[in-house]
Amino acid sequence: MPILSGSITDPLGRYYTKERISAALISALSVNNPELILDLGSGDGALSRAAYNRWAQALYITVDIDRHPLMGSDSANNSEIRHFHYLKDALSPSLIKDIGISPESVDIALCNPPFIKPKWRDEYKSILEQAGFATQLQAIKYASAEFIFIAQNLLSLKQGGQLGLIVPDGFVSGEKNKKLRELILQEHSIDSVIKLPRNVFVGTEAQAHILIITKNGDSSSPIKLQHLDSDSDTMLISAKEAVHTLDYSYYSAKSLQTLRSSTVTLSSIGCSISRGKLNSRQAREAQFDVLHTSDLRPGSTSLDLTTIGSNLNSPEDAVFATTGDILIARVGRDLEERVCIVSKGTLPITDCIYRIQAPKKWRRLILKQLTSKAGKAFLTSRAHGVSARHLPLKYLLDLPIQKD
Repeated sequence: MPILSGSITDPLGRYYTKERISAALISALSVNNPELILDLGSGDGALSRAAYNRWAQALYITVDIDRHPLMGSDSANNSEIRHFHYLKDALSPSLIKDIGISPESVDIALCNPPFIKPKWRDEYKSILEQAGFATQLQAIKYASAEFIFIAQNLLSLKQGGQLGLIVPDGFVSGEKNKKLRELILQEHSIDSVIKLPRNVFVGTEAQAHILIITKNGDSSSPIKLQHLDSDSDTMLISAKEAVHTLDYSYYSAKSLQTLRSSTVTLSSIGCSISRGKLNSRQAREAQFDVLHTSDLRPGSTSLDLTTIGSNLNSPEDAVFATTGDILIARVGRDLEERVCIVSKGTLPITDCIYRIQAPKKWRRLILKQLTSKAGKAFLTSRAHGVSARHLPLKYLLDLPIQKD
C-alpha cells in the first residue's frame, strides 16, 4: 500500500502506516463477518484498505480532519466498495451523531492516532466520562492522544466489538500510564499486543505497538504478546502483569533466563543510583566541564575523566562522577552500549547519565553483568520510549547480579 507521496509526519503528529503493519493489525482481529467498520483519523486509508482485503462486504466509514482516504487504490473493484468519508474532527463529542451512526453499532474500529499530547479541550471530558474513564481525567489530560481516541472508539463499538489501533510505547510501558491501563482492563479485555520494529513509519524510528481491545471482553483471559520481526514464541501474560507493562521485550528476552534465578540485585546489595541535575541546555551553556552521554563511548568500559576535563569551578550542588563509579546512559537509542566505570578523575554529570555507587567488592561483577550479552538484553528490554529510549530507575535497581 502506498504511503502518501512525500509524507513523513505533520504538525498533528501523524505517522502513516505501511502495508505490512496494516495487514498485521487486521490479521490480529478475531471478529467474524463485520458489517460496519469505523476508521477514525484515517489518513490515507491504509488500515481500511487492509481491512477491505479481508472483509469486502462490510460498510466502511472513515473520518479525518483534512484528508480523503485512497480506498480504491489497491482494488480492481473500486465501484463495489461501500464507503463513506467524513471530513470531521475525530475527537468531537458529537461525532457519532454527526456521521449518522448509532452508539454501540460498530463491529470493528480501526485507529492510528497521532503520537502527540493534544491540547486539552473541556469537551474531551464528556467523551471520557461516557466511556467510563472519569476517575482518571486528570491523568488523561497529561497523556498522549491515544486514550481519548480509545474512549471515542469504545463509545461506537458494539458489546464484543473489537478495536485495533497503533499506540506509542508510552501506552504499553510508561509508568505514568499504569492507572490508565488498569482502567481499560477493569471493563474490557486487551487481547493481544504486537511490538513493532522501530523503522516501520516513514521518517522516524518511533517505537510503537499494535493493540487489540475487545469491548466488555473477559479481562481475566491471558493477553498474547508478540514481536512482528521476532521468531521467538508468543508470550501469554495476565491482566495484572499487563498493568505493569505490555512490552513484549520485557517478558521475552531469552538471554535473561539465567539471570532470573539470581537473588542478588543492585538494590539488595546496597547500591546507590543517582542521575545528574544538569539538562542538555544547561550543560552546553555551563562555564565548567560537564560529562554527557556523548562522552560515554559505545563499547568502552573504562573512562578516564581527566581526559575530558576537570571539576574546577563546578557548582557544589552538582552530582559528580568519580573514581569507582559505574556510569550508564539513561537515554538514547544505544544506551545499553554506553556503560563504563570511572578509572580516574571527577566531573559533574548531566541528567542523561545514571551514576551507580556500589560496594567495592561488587563493582567488577556489576560492570561485567551490565556489559555482558545478558546484561545488555536486560537494559534493552527495560528501556522504552516513542523516539529516544529511556531507562527507568526502578528497573535498573532490579538488575540481577550473578555471584562468582
